[in-house]
Amino acid sequence: MKHLLKYLLGTAACLMTLAACSDSEEGIVPPTDLQTLNFRSEPGPGTITLKWDLPDNPDYYYLQLTYRDPREKKDRMLTISSYTDSLVIENTRARYGEYTFTLTPFSETGTPGTPITLKATSGPAEKTLTTSRIPVSLTSDNFTTNAQEPSEGPLSNICDGNASTFFHSNWSGNSPANHWIDVDFGEPLERFEIVTLNRHNNAVNNPNGVRCFRLSSLGDTSVDMDTATPFLSYTCTNLGAGQQNSIIFPAIEEDALTEPIRYMRFVTRGNGNKYWNLAEFSINKIVVTVYDPEVDEVPEYDE
Repeated sequence: MKHLLKYLLGTAACLMTLAACSDSEEGIVPPTDLQTLNFRSEPGPGTITLKWDLPDNPDYYYLQLTYRDPREKKDRMLTISSYTDSLVIENTRARYGEYTFTLTPFSETGTPGTPITLKATSGPAEKTLTTSRIPVSLTSDNFTTNAQEPSEGPLSNICDGNASTFFHSNWSGNSPANHWIDVDFGEPLERFEIVTLNRHNNAVNNPNGVRCFRLSSLGDTSVDMDTATPFLSYTCTNLGAGQQNSIIFPAIEEDALTEPIRYMRFVTRGNGNKYWNLAEFSINKIVVTVYDPEVDEVPEYDE
């Protein structure tokens, strides 16, 4: 009986030991060798995308990614599910060169496997544009013309702020083949917007086929409009009287003029006639501010 009791107690102890060992080892599976997952990276605008091959039956529970964020000078840690095969790292910068990422697999019980180190670079972060329009103050002193109609429409009307008055080029007598007004912007401009307002009570002889030439001064006689190349040309839609035509040049997506301009000749015709009329003519200075994160980063993030 004593021998039987000892045997039973010994057997029970062994069973308890085996059970304890089984409980402690449950879920402890050697995590996969990450070298087999073919990790790679793709640069994007201000991002780095990490990609890898997802195993059919991953023997890791999750991946842990750590890296140093040079932009904010902080250590980052991310947990990645075993069902994930890519990760986008945002707010990265090409200016910082290579980023170093450490990836470590973990089992369900938190047992780490062998980490690997990856190096990747970001694409340049995108620039942002902010556009503002600043009205240019123009008076009659900023204009001159070669074809004033003596009976109506003095040139001073073109900038008096009154939509019911208008300028009219010469229709009652002999005049040049091209009727123009010269405009002094008051300062050299790289970008500007021309805004015109048609005559309020007559749609006949609204401007069309506009050509703009660069001048050295108001009334510059050296420009031959039959042979010179305009730096800007456009066609006005044949709108009714009192409706506004406007054009922006250069457009926001275009480059600024390589050489700023201060004096401009505005040459046009009416509908079928060489003479034309216009109620208002104004200029807006276009200011485009470019913010480049690769250059203009927030100062507190820099060394």
